Amino acid sequence: LPVVAVYWRKLQETQRWREQQHLQPARASLGWRQSVVEWSREMKGVYQPQYRGRLIAVTALWFSTNFWSGLLYFLPYYVINERGWTPGQLSAVLMLAQTVGLLGYALAGALLDGLGRKPTVYLYFGLGGIVSVVCFTAHTPSIITVCYVATIAMMAIWTISATISAAVFPTAMRATANAMANNLQGRSGMVVAPALVGALSSTGGSVGTTVALLAPVVWLCLPLVWRFLPETRR
Repeated sequence: LPVVAVYWRKLQETQRWREQQHLQPARASLGWRQSVVEWSREMKGVYQPQYRGRLIAVTALWFSTNFWSGLLYFLPYYVINERGWTPGQLSAVLMLAQTVGLLGYALAGALLDGLGRKPTVYLYFGLGGIVSVVCFTAHTPSIITVCYVATIAMMAIWTISATISAAVFPTAMRATANAMANNLQGRSGMVVAPALVGALSSTGGSVGTTVALLAPVVWLCLPLVWRFLPETRR
């Protein structure tokens, strides 16, 4: 809540939005009714044929991001119950990963601008799936540690997904498209992943093996990104 107070005073509407208000003064008198009308129009626009493929690809991007991230929450259970780690070992690795892993975010920003949006997606989502599989199947503590640090670095897929989804829709429908793709549909991955791990591991398999089997789901969005999303680096 304190942060909201700061945003309320400091966060300004964009110049484009302010210009539109001056051009259409009658909108203000309609109040919420105008908002509903515009929202309905934007919803229809998102599902137009020329944007339908982008919506599917961005939804898949966010679902993969959420699904894969939801799997990583099982690391504490996995290392303590299936690899015999102590809470002290786990704490040290978590601190290391959260510190060193920040470099992955910094590198992602440079790659998005230098290498391109889509190649960065392929790189981070591809490596994220690989290192998480190794992390949840390895037995050697050093291998688990290195792979988990790399996994946290690959969590920059959140930044990558946000950058791409903000650039592939026109301004007039951008917020609505992102709300549909990320908040409404993509976030379901964060629910589905833990539910699947619980259901599948309870039938006799280990949590580590189950996570490793599910981790490649993060790759399912890649063909859709390649097919439907434009490169927006330029």
